[in-house]
Amino acid sequence: MGNLDTDFMEAINAEVTPYQGTLSQQMKREVAFRTAIVLHRKEEFNEAVEILDQQVNVSQPGILEAKSLAHLVEICADSGKPQRALDYGKRCERVCESLLGQLEDESERKQINRILALVYNNLGYTWRTLGDFDRASEFYEKVFQFPHVKLPASFIARVRNNLAYVYYRQGRIDEALSLCKAALQIRLHLATPYELGLSYNVLGMIYAGIDRNGEAIRAFEDAIDQFDRERNERGKGLVYIAYGRLLRQLGWYKEAEELTDVIDGVRQSRFAKEIADIETQISRNEEYKRSKELLERAERIFAEVTDWSNLAEALNELGCLYRQVEDIGKAVEYLQKSVSCAREGNNKLRETDSLLDLAITYYRAGDLLQASKRAVQARDIAWEESFDYLFSKAQHLLADIAFIERDYDRAFEAAADSCVHVVKEYSKDRAYPEVVDWVVSLIRKLPSSELVCEKSQFLVDRWRREGLEERHPGFIARMNSLAQDYSFWATDVGGAND
Repeated sequence: MGNLDTDFMEAINAEVTPYQGTLSQQMKREVAFRTAIVLHRKEEFNEAVEILDQQVNVSQPGILEAKSLAHLVEICADSGKPQRALDYGKRCERVCESLLGQLEDESERKQINRILALVYNNLGYTWRTLGDFDRASEFYEKVFQFPHVKLPASFIARVRNNLAYVYYRQGRIDEALSLCKAALQIRLHLATPYELGLSYNVLGMIYAGIDRNGEAIRAFEDAIDQFDRERNERGKGLVYIAYGRLLRQLGWYKEAEELTDVIDGVRQSRFAKEIADIETQISRNEEYKRSKELLERAERIFAEVTDWSNLAEALNELGCLYRQVEDIGKAVEYLQKSVSCAREGNNKLRETDSLLDLAITYYRAGDLLQASKRAVQARDIAWEESFDYLFSKAQHLLADIAFIERDYDRAFEAAADSCVHVVKEYSKDRAYPEVVDWVVSLIRKLPSSELVCEKSQFLVDRWRREGLEERHPGFIARMNSLAQDYSFWATDVGGAND
Protein backbone atom coordinates (compact mmCIF):
# COMPACT_ATOMS: atom_id res chain seq x y z
CA MET A 1 0.00 0.00 0.00
CA GLY A 2 2.71 2.50 0.91
CA ASN A 3 5.23 1.13 -1.57
CA LEU A 4 3.34 -0.57 -4.38
CA ASP A 5 5.60 -2.49 -6.76
CA THR A 6 4.85 -0.69 -10.00
CA ASP A 7 7.17 -2.93 -12.04
CA PHE A 8 5.18 -5.94 -10.87
CA MET A 9 1.92 -4.15 -11.68
CA GLU A 10 3.11 -3.39 -15.21
CA ALA A 11 4.13 -7.02 -15.65
CA ILE A 12 0.70 -8.29 -14.56
CA ASN A 13 -1.08 -5.85 -16.89
CA ALA A 14 1.14 -6.95 -19.79
CA GLU A 15 0.19 -10.58 -19.12
CA VAL A 16 -3.57 -9.94 -19.11
CA THR A 17 -3.77 -7.35 -21.92
CA PRO A 18 -4.11 -9.98 -24.71
CA TYR A 19 -7.19 -11.34 -22.89
CA GLN A 20 -8.81 -7.94 -22.22
CA GLY A 21 -11.99 -8.88 -24.09
CA THR A 22 -12.61 -11.93 -21.91
CA LEU A 23 -11.98 -10.27 -18.54
CA SER A 24 -14.80 -9.71 -16.07
CA GLN A 25 -15.78 -6.13 -15.17
CA GLN A 26 -14.09 -6.48 -11.80
CA MET A 27 -10.83 -7.65 -13.39
CA LYS A 28 -10.96 -4.78 -15.89
CA ARG A 29 -11.34 -2.35 -13.02
CA GLU A 30 -8.33 -3.90 -11.29
CA VAL A 31 -6.28 -3.52 -14.50
CA ALA A 32 -7.32 0.15 -14.70
CA PHE A 33 -6.35 0.68 -11.05
CA ARG A 34 -2.88 -0.78 -11.61
CA THR A 35 -2.46 1.34 -14.75
CA ALA A 36 -3.24 4.50 -12.78
CA ILE A 37 -0.74 3.66 -10.02
CA VAL A 38 1.98 3.07 -12.64
CA LEU A 39 1.13 6.40 -14.33
CA HIS A 40 1.38 8.17 -10.98
CA ARG A 41 4.88 6.81 -10.38
CA LYS A 42 5.80 7.92 -13.92
CA GLU A 43 4.54 11.41 -12.96
CA GLU A 44 1.74 11.35 -15.53
CA PHE A 45 -0.62 12.83 -12.95
CA ASN A 46 -3.55 13.97 -15.10
CA GLU A 47 -3.87 10.61 -16.82
CA ALA A 48 -3.76 8.78 -13.46
CA VAL A 49 -6.45 11.03 -11.97
CA GLU A 50 -8.69 10.59 -15.01
CA ILE A 51 -8.59 6.77 -14.73
CA LEU A 52 -9.19 6.65 -10.98
CA ASP A 53 -11.89 9.32 -11.10
CA GLN A 54 -13.88 7.06 -13.42
CA GLN A 55 -13.33 4.18 -10.98
CA VAL A 56 -14.87 5.99 -8.01
CA ASN A 57 -17.95 7.40 -9.71
CA VAL A 58 -20.20 4.41 -9.06
CA SER A 59 -23.45 4.16 -7.10
CA GLN A 60 -22.26 1.36 -4.79
CA PRO A 61 -18.55 1.92 -4.01
CA GLY A 62 -16.64 -1.05 -2.67
CA ILE A 63 -13.11 -1.83 -1.52
CA LEU A 64 -11.46 -1.04 -4.86
CA GLU A 65 -13.24 2.33 -5.04
CA ALA A 66 -12.13 3.19 -1.49
CA LYS A 67 -8.55 2.30 -2.41
CA SER A 68 -8.80 4.44 -5.56
CA LEU A 69 -10.02 7.43 -3.54
CA ALA A 70 -7.10 7.06 -1.12
CA HIS A 71 -4.63 7.12 -4.01
CA LEU A 72 -6.39 10.10 -5.60
CA VAL A 73 -5.57 12.07 -2.45
CA GLU A 74 -1.85 11.39 -2.91
CA ILE A 75 -1.82 12.02 -6.66
CA CYS A 76 -3.62 15.36 -6.32
CA ALA A 77 -1.36 16.46 -3.46
CA ASP A 78 1.72 15.42 -5.51
CA SER A 79 0.53 17.44 -8.51
CA GLY A 80 -0.18 20.64 -6.57
CA LYS A 81 -3.96 20.32 -6.19
CA PRO A 82 -4.37 20.17 -2.38
CA GLN A 83 -8.02 21.23 -2.21
CA ARG A 84 -9.03 18.49 -4.61
CA ALA A 85 -6.95 16.05 -2.55
CA LEU A 86 -8.81 17.04 0.63
CA ASP A 87 -12.17 16.54 -1.12
CA TYR A 88 -11.19 13.03 -2.23
CA GLY A 89 -9.98 12.33 1.31
CA LYS A 90 -13.35 13.20 2.84
CA ARG A 91 -15.10 10.98 0.30
CA CYS A 92 -12.72 8.12 1.10
CA GLU A 93 -13.38 8.40 4.83
CA ARG A 94 -17.15 8.33 4.23
CA VAL A 95 -16.91 5.29 1.94
CA CYS A 96 -14.70 3.41 4.43
CA GLU A 97 -17.01 4.17 7.35
CA SER A 98 -19.99 3.00 5.30
CA LEU A 99 -18.24 -0.23 4.31
CA LEU A 100 -17.19 -0.94 7.91
CA GLY A 101 -20.87 -0.68 8.83
CA GLN A 102 -21.82 -3.24 6.16
CA LEU A 103 -18.98 -5.78 6.07
CA GLU A 104 -18.86 -8.68 8.51
CA ASP A 105 -15.90 -10.60 7.09
CA GLU A 106 -12.91 -9.83 9.35
CA SER A 107 -10.35 -9.94 6.53
CA GLU A 108 -12.36 -7.42 4.52
CA ARG A 109 -12.72 -5.15 7.56
CA LYS A 110 -8.95 -5.24 8.04
CA GLN A 111 -8.52 -4.30 4.40
CA ILE A 112 -10.76 -1.25 4.92
CA ASN A 113 -8.76 -0.24 7.99
CA ARG A 114 -5.57 -0.47 5.95
CA ILE A 115 -7.15 1.86 3.37
CA LEU A 116 -8.10 4.25 6.17
CA ALA A 117 -4.48 4.20 7.36
CA LEU A 118 -3.38 5.00 3.79
CA VAL A 119 -5.78 7.92 3.40
CA TYR A 120 -4.77 9.33 6.80
CA ASN A 121 -1.15 9.31 5.65
CA ASN A 122 -2.10 10.97 2.37
CA LEU A 123 -4.24 13.60 4.12
CA GLY A 124 -1.32 14.29 6.45
CA TYR A 125 0.84 14.88 3.40
CA THR A 126 -1.80 17.19 1.89
CA TRP A 127 -2.02 19.35 5.03
CA ARG A 128 1.76 19.41 5.12
CA THR A 129 1.90 20.86 1.58
CA LEU A 130 -0.51 23.56 2.78
CA GLY A 131 1.78 24.39 5.71
CA ASP A 132 -0.63 23.25 8.42
CA PHE A 133 1.78 21.06 10.38
CA ASP A 134 -0.55 20.58 13.36
CA ARG A 135 -3.23 19.00 11.16
CA ALA A 136 -0.58 17.07 9.26
CA SER A 137 0.80 15.49 12.45
CA GLU A 138 -2.75 14.76 13.63
CA PHE A 139 -3.45 12.66 10.51
CA TYR A 140 -0.05 10.96 10.47
CA GLU A 141 -0.46 9.96 14.12
CA LYS A 142 -3.91 8.52 13.31
CA VAL A 143 -2.20 5.88 11.18
CA PHE A 144 -0.85 4.24 14.33
CA GLN A 145 -4.35 3.88 15.80
CA PHE A 146 -4.71 0.52 14.04
CA PRO A 147 -2.57 -1.77 16.23
CA HIS A 148 -4.71 -4.78 15.34
CA VAL A 149 -4.08 -4.28 11.61
CA LYS A 150 -0.75 -5.42 10.16
CA LEU A 151 0.65 -2.64 8.01
CA PRO A 152 3.46 -3.24 5.48
CA ALA A 153 6.93 -2.24 6.66
CA SER A 154 7.33 0.01 3.61
CA PHE A 155 4.19 1.91 4.58
CA ILE A 156 5.27 2.30 8.21
CA ALA A 157 8.58 3.69 6.95
CA ARG A 158 6.76 6.22 4.77
CA VAL A 159 4.55 7.45 7.62
CA ARG A 160 7.54 7.71 9.96
CA ASN A 161 9.48 9.71 7.39
CA ASN A 162 6.52 12.01 6.77
CA LEU A 163 6.00 12.53 10.48
CA ALA A 164 9.74 13.17 10.90
CA TYR A 165 9.49 16.07 8.45
CA VAL A 166 6.50 17.55 10.27
CA TYR A 167 8.20 17.21 13.66
CA TYR A 168 11.24 18.95 12.19
CA ARG A 169 9.05 21.85 11.04
CA GLN A 170 7.47 21.97 14.50
CA GLY A 171 10.90 22.19 16.13
CA ARG A 172 10.77 18.68 17.61
CA ILE A 173 14.25 17.91 16.31
CA ASP A 174 15.14 14.90 18.48
CA GLU A 175 11.89 13.11 17.60
CA ALA A 176 12.29 14.07 13.93
CA LEU A 177 15.81 12.67 13.69
CA SER A 178 14.87 9.45 15.49
CA LEU A 179 11.85 8.77 13.27
CA CYS A 180 13.73 9.65 10.08
CA LYS A 181 16.58 7.27 10.91
CA ALA A 182 14.13 4.51 11.86
CA ALA A 183 12.39 4.91 8.49
CA LEU A 184 15.74 4.91 6.69
CA GLN A 185 16.76 1.60 8.29
CA ILE A 186 13.63 -0.10 6.93
CA ARG A 187 14.14 1.44 3.50
CA LEU A 188 17.79 0.41 3.33
CA HIS A 189 16.64 -3.17 3.92
CA LEU A 190 13.91 -2.90 1.24
CA ALA A 191 16.32 -1.13 -1.17
CA THR A 192 13.67 0.81 -3.11
CA PRO A 193 15.39 3.86 -4.68
CA TYR A 194 12.35 6.17 -4.62
CA GLU A 195 11.66 5.57 -0.93
CA LEU A 196 15.35 5.91 -0.06
CA GLY A 197 15.41 9.23 -1.90
CA LEU A 198 12.55 10.52 0.26
CA SER A 199 14.37 9.49 3.46
CA TYR A 200 17.70 11.02 2.48
CA ASN A 201 15.96 14.28 1.50
CA VAL A 202 14.22 14.65 4.87
CA LEU A 203 17.42 13.66 6.67
CA GLY A 204 19.25 16.37 4.75
CA MET A 205 16.68 18.99 5.74
CA ILE A 206 16.89 18.04 9.41
CA TYR A 207 20.70 18.15 9.37
CA ALA A 208 20.63 21.52 7.59
CA GLY A 209 18.21 22.84 10.21
CA ILE A 210 20.64 22.03 13.03
CA ASP A 211 23.76 23.25 11.17
CA ARG A 212 25.24 19.81 10.50
CA ASN A 213 25.92 21.01 6.98
CA GLY A 214 28.43 18.39 5.84
CA GLU A 215 26.02 15.59 6.75
CA ALA A 216 23.16 17.50 5.09
CA ILE A 217 25.09 17.79 1.82
CA ARG A 218 25.91 14.06 1.83
CA ALA A 219 22.24 13.23 2.47
CA PHE A 220 21.06 15.50 -0.38
CA GLU A 221 23.59 13.97 -2.78
CA ASP A 222 22.42 10.48 -1.77
CA ALA A 223 18.80 11.54 -2.34
CA ILE A 224 19.57 12.82 -5.86
CA ASP A 225 21.40 9.57 -6.64
CA GLN A 226 18.40 7.47 -5.54
CA PHE A 227 15.86 9.55 -7.49
CA ASP A 228 18.17 9.33 -10.55
CA ARG A 229 18.02 5.55 -10.31
CA GLU A 230 14.22 5.73 -10.19
CA ARG A 231 14.16 8.40 -12.96
CA ASN A 232 11.86 10.44 -10.76
CA GLU A 233 12.02 14.13 -11.63
CA ARG A 234 9.58 15.30 -8.96
CA GLY A 235 11.68 13.70 -6.23
CA LYS A 236 14.79 15.42 -7.59
CA GLY A 237 12.89 18.71 -7.68
CA LEU A 238 12.13 18.44 -3.97
CA VAL A 239 15.81 17.82 -3.22
CA TYR A 240 16.92 20.68 -5.48
CA ILE A 241 14.83 23.14 -3.45
CA ALA A 242 16.11 21.98 -0.06
CA TYR A 243 19.71 21.59 -1.26
CA GLY A 244 19.59 24.90 -3.13
CA ARG A 245 18.36 26.65 0.02
CA LEU A 246 21.22 25.23 2.08
CA LEU A 247 23.81 26.25 -0.53
CA ARG A 248 22.30 29.74 -0.71
CA GLN A 249 22.71 30.07 3.04
CA LEU A 250 26.25 28.67 2.97
CA GLY A 251 27.12 31.14 0.20
CA TRP A 252 25.91 33.96 2.40
CA TYR A 253 28.03 32.76 5.34
CA LYS A 254 31.06 32.48 3.05
CA GLU A 255 30.50 35.98 1.70
CA ALA A 256 30.07 37.34 5.21
CA GLU A 257 33.41 35.83 6.25
CA GLU A 258 35.15 37.31 3.22
CA LEU A 259 33.57 40.75 3.72
CA THR A 260 33.71 41.18 7.48
CA ASP A 261 34.43 44.89 7.09
CA VAL A 262 31.31 45.56 5.00
CA ILE A 263 29.15 48.33 6.50
CA ASP A 264 25.74 49.63 5.52
CA GLY A 265 27.07 52.32 3.23
CA VAL A 266 29.16 49.84 1.23
CA ARG A 267 26.22 47.45 1.00
CA GLN A 268 23.98 50.23 -0.33
CA SER A 269 26.54 51.13 -3.00
CA ARG A 270 26.39 47.58 -4.32
CA PHE A 271 22.73 48.04 -5.31
CA ALA A 272 23.95 50.21 -8.20
CA LYS A 273 26.13 47.51 -9.74
CA GLU A 274 25.33 46.21 -13.19
CA ILE A 275 23.65 42.83 -13.71
CA ALA A 276 26.91 41.52 -15.19
CA ASP A 277 28.68 42.27 -11.91
CA ILE A 278 26.00 40.41 -10.00
CA GLU A 279 26.24 37.39 -12.27
CA THR A 280 30.01 37.50 -11.76
CA GLN A 281 29.41 37.49 -8.02
CA ILE A 282 27.22 34.40 -8.36
CA SER A 283 29.74 32.57 -10.54
CA ARG A 284 32.61 33.50 -8.20
CA ASN A 285 30.79 32.07 -5.19
CA GLU A 286 30.59 28.31 -5.83
CA GLU A 287 27.73 27.86 -3.34
CA TYR A 288 25.66 30.57 -5.05
CA LYS A 289 26.42 29.12 -8.48
CA ARG A 290 25.38 25.60 -7.50
CA SER A 291 22.33 26.91 -5.63
CA LYS A 292 21.15 28.82 -8.71
CA GLU A 293 21.59 25.74 -10.93
CA LEU A 294 19.61 23.50 -8.57
CA LEU A 295 16.80 25.99 -7.99
CA GLU A 296 16.39 26.67 -11.72
CA ARG A 297 16.12 22.90 -12.31
CA ALA A 298 13.44 22.71 -9.61
CA GLU A 299 11.60 25.60 -11.22
CA ARG A 300 11.52 23.78 -14.58
CA ILE A 301 10.38 20.48 -13.03
CA PHE A 302 7.47 21.95 -11.08
CA ALA A 303 6.43 24.32 -13.86
CA GLU A 304 6.14 21.35 -16.21
CA VAL A 305 3.69 19.51 -13.92
CA THR A 306 1.98 22.72 -12.69
CA ASP A 307 2.74 21.96 -9.04
CA TRP A 308 1.96 25.45 -7.74
CA SER A 309 3.14 25.02 -4.16
CA ASN A 310 6.56 23.58 -4.96
CA LEU A 311 6.97 25.96 -7.90
CA ALA A 312 6.24 28.87 -5.53
CA GLU A 313 8.91 27.58 -3.14
CA ALA A 314 11.54 27.24 -5.88
CA LEU A 315 10.78 30.77 -7.13
CA ASN A 316 10.94 32.10 -3.57
CA GLU A 317 14.40 30.62 -3.06
CA LEU A 318 15.61 32.10 -6.36
CA GLY A 319 14.23 35.48 -5.30
CA CYS A 320 16.06 35.26 -1.98
CA LEU A 321 19.28 34.27 -3.78
CA TYR A 322 19.11 37.36 -6.01
CA ARG A 323 18.32 39.51 -2.98
CA GLN A 324 21.47 38.20 -1.31
CA VAL A 325 23.59 39.35 -4.26
CA GLU A 326 21.53 42.56 -4.29
CA ASP A 327 19.96 42.26 -7.72
CA ILE A 328 16.74 43.80 -6.49
CA GLY A 329 15.02 43.76 -9.89
CA LYS A 330 15.37 40.00 -10.32
CA ALA A 331 14.61 39.35 -6.64
CA VAL A 332 11.31 41.24 -6.94
CA GLU A 333 10.47 39.47 -10.22
CA TYR A 334 10.94 35.98 -8.77
CA LEU A 335 9.20 36.78 -5.47
CA GLN A 336 6.17 38.27 -7.24
CA LYS A 337 5.95 35.10 -9.36
CA SER A 338 6.18 33.05 -6.17
CA VAL A 339 3.25 34.95 -4.61
CA SER A 340 1.17 34.38 -7.77
CA CYS A 341 1.92 30.64 -7.82
CA ALA A 342 1.11 30.29 -4.12
CA ARG A 343 -2.25 31.97 -4.74
CA GLU A 344 -2.95 29.65 -7.69
CA GLY A 345 -2.29 26.69 -5.39
CA ASN A 346 -4.25 28.23 -2.49
CA ASN A 347 -1.16 27.82 -0.29
CA LYS A 348 -1.51 30.51 2.37
CA LEU A 349 1.76 29.64 4.12
CA ARG A 350 3.79 29.97 0.93
CA GLU A 351 1.91 33.15 -0.06
CA THR A 352 2.60 34.74 3.33
CA ASP A 353 6.26 33.75 3.30
CA SER A 354 6.82 35.12 -0.21
CA LEU A 355 4.96 38.37 0.53
CA LEU A 356 7.19 38.82 3.54
CA ASP A 357 10.35 38.16 1.52
CA LEU A 358 9.09 40.65 -1.04
CA ALA A 359 8.55 43.22 1.73
CA ILE A 360 12.08 42.64 3.06
CA THR A 361 13.48 43.05 -0.46
CA TYR A 362 11.73 46.41 -0.92
CA TYR A 363 12.86 47.49 2.54
CA ARG A 364 16.50 46.75 1.75
CA ALA A 365 16.14 48.69 -1.49
CA GLY A 366 14.84 51.69 0.48
CA ASP A 367 11.26 51.54 -0.86
CA LEU A 368 9.44 51.82 2.47
CA LEU A 369 6.01 52.33 0.87
CA GLN A 370 6.08 49.01 -1.03
CA ALA A 371 7.78 47.27 1.90
CA SER A 372 5.00 48.38 4.26
CA LYS A 373 2.26 47.40 1.79
CA ARG A 374 3.58 43.84 1.35
CA ALA A 375 4.35 43.41 5.05
CA VAL A 376 0.78 44.40 5.97
CA GLN A 377 -0.57 41.86 3.45
CA ALA A 378 1.67 39.17 4.94
CA ARG A 379 0.77 40.16 8.51
CA ASP A 380 -2.98 40.01 7.84
CA ILE A 381 -2.84 36.53 6.28
CA ALA A 382 -0.51 35.30 9.05
CA TRP A 383 -2.95 36.57 11.69
CA GLU A 384 -5.93 34.97 9.97
CA GLU A 385 -4.15 31.63 9.52
CA SER A 386 -2.40 31.65 12.95
CA PHE A 387 1.10 31.62 11.44
CA ASP A 388 2.66 33.03 14.59
CA TYR A 389 6.27 33.11 13.44
CA LEU A 390 5.45 34.80 10.13
CA PHE A 391 3.19 37.25 11.98
CA SER A 392 6.16 38.00 14.26
CA LYS A 393 8.45 38.60 11.28
CA ALA A 394 5.92 40.89 9.56
CA GLN A 395 5.47 42.96 12.74
CA HIS A 396 9.26 43.08 13.13
CA LEU A 397 9.58 44.70 9.71
CA LEU A 398 6.64 47.04 10.27
CA ALA A 399 8.18 48.12 13.58
CA ASP A 400 11.44 48.98 11.80
CA ILE A 401 9.57 51.01 9.19
CA ALA A 402 7.52 52.88 11.83
CA PHE A 403 10.70 53.59 13.80
CA ILE A 404 12.38 55.12 10.74
CA GLU A 405 9.27 57.28 10.34
CA ARG A 406 9.58 58.26 14.04
CA ASP A 407 6.12 56.86 14.84
CA TYR A 408 7.31 55.31 18.10
CA ASP A 409 3.87 54.27 19.39
CA ARG A 410 3.18 52.25 16.25
CA ALA A 411 6.73 50.91 16.20
CA PHE A 412 6.59 49.47 19.72
CA GLU A 413 3.08 48.09 19.36
CA ALA A 414 4.39 46.09 16.40
CA ALA A 415 7.62 45.23 18.27
CA ALA A 416 5.59 43.87 21.20
CA ASP A 417 3.60 41.68 18.80
CA SER A 418 6.82 40.42 17.27
CA CYS A 419 8.27 39.44 20.66
CA VAL A 420 5.08 37.76 21.86
CA HIS A 421 4.34 35.77 18.72
CA VAL A 422 7.87 34.48 18.17
CA VAL A 423 7.55 32.47 21.39
CA LYS A 424 3.96 31.40 20.72
CA GLU A 425 5.24 29.12 17.94
CA TYR A 426 7.40 26.68 19.85
CA SER A 427 9.28 25.54 16.75
CA LYS A 428 10.71 29.06 16.44
CA ASP A 429 11.46 29.58 20.14
CA ARG A 430 15.18 29.57 19.38
CA ALA A 431 14.66 32.81 17.40
CA TYR A 432 13.53 34.52 20.61
CA PRO A 433 17.01 35.76 21.73
CA GLU A 434 17.57 37.47 18.36
CA VAL A 435 14.19 39.19 18.56
CA VAL A 436 14.94 40.42 22.09
CA ASP A 437 18.34 41.77 20.98
CA TRP A 438 16.61 43.58 18.13
CA VAL A 439 13.97 45.23 20.35
CA VAL A 440 16.70 46.27 22.80
CA SER A 441 18.55 47.92 19.91
CA LEU A 442 15.36 49.83 19.03
CA ILE A 443 14.93 51.09 22.58
CA ARG A 444 18.53 52.22 22.75
CA LYS A 445 18.01 54.36 19.65
CA LEU A 446 15.15 56.32 21.25
CA PRO A 447 15.95 60.03 21.60
CA SER A 448 15.12 60.53 25.29
CA SER A 449 15.16 58.82 28.68
CA GLU A 450 11.40 59.42 28.99
CA LEU A 451 10.74 57.41 25.84
CA VAL A 452 13.13 54.67 26.93
CA CYS A 453 11.28 54.29 30.25
CA GLU A 454 7.86 54.49 28.61
CA LYS A 455 8.51 51.92 25.86
CA SER A 456 10.43 49.43 28.01
CA GLN A 457 7.58 49.52 30.54
CA PHE A 458 5.06 49.12 27.71
CA LEU A 459 6.84 45.92 26.63
CA VAL A 460 7.00 44.61 30.22
CA ASP A 461 3.27 45.19 30.69
CA ARG A 462 2.46 43.39 27.44
CA TRP A 463 4.70 40.46 28.40
CA ARG A 464 2.87 40.06 31.70
CA ARG A 465 -0.58 40.34 30.09
CA GLU A 466 0.36 37.49 27.72
CA GLY A 467 1.39 35.29 30.68
CA LEU A 468 4.97 34.89 29.46
CA GLU A 469 6.70 36.03 32.64
CA GLU A 470 7.35 32.51 33.94
CA ARG A 471 8.41 31.07 30.59
CA HIS A 472 10.87 33.86 29.81
CA PRO A 473 11.51 35.90 32.99
CA GLY A 474 14.71 37.30 31.51
CA PHE A 475 12.69 39.48 29.12
CA ILE A 476 11.36 41.64 31.96
CA ALA A 477 14.77 41.89 33.60
CA ARG A 478 16.28 42.98 30.29
CA MET A 479 13.64 45.67 29.71
CA ASN A 480 13.94 47.00 33.26
CA SER A 481 17.71 47.27 32.96
CA LEU A 482 17.37 49.48 29.89
CA ALA A 483 15.56 52.19 31.82
CA GLN A 484 17.92 51.88 34.79
CA ASP A 485 21.11 52.01 32.69
CA TYR A 486 20.04 54.71 30.23
CA SER A 487 22.25 57.43 31.64
CA PHE A 488 25.28 55.11 31.49
CA TRP A 489 25.04 53.91 27.90
CA ALA A 490 23.64 57.21 26.57
CA THR A 491 26.76 59.10 27.70
CA ASP A 492 29.39 56.36 27.72
CA VAL A 493 28.89 55.40 24.07
CA GLY A 494 28.23 58.89 22.81
CA GLY A 495 24.48 59.22 23.06
CA ALA A 496 21.37 57.09 22.74
CA ASN A 497 21.06 57.77 19.03
CA ASP A 498 24.52 56.42 18.12
